[in-house]
Amino acid sequence: MNEGRTFFAHLLDFLPKYEFDKCVARYQGNFRAHNLPNYKHFLVLTFA
Repeated sequence: MNEGRTFFAHLLDFLPKYEFDKCVARYQGNFRAHNLPNYKHFLVLTFA
């Protein structure tokens, strides 16, 4: 039985959301992204 955090949660600790947002703003990553923001897309690909 799992009594702690999942591996996915530990993996996401290596890249905080504010660091990811800084990179997206720097390279204009959300330009023309209408349906799925970059952070959610990142989470989906990381989980897969």
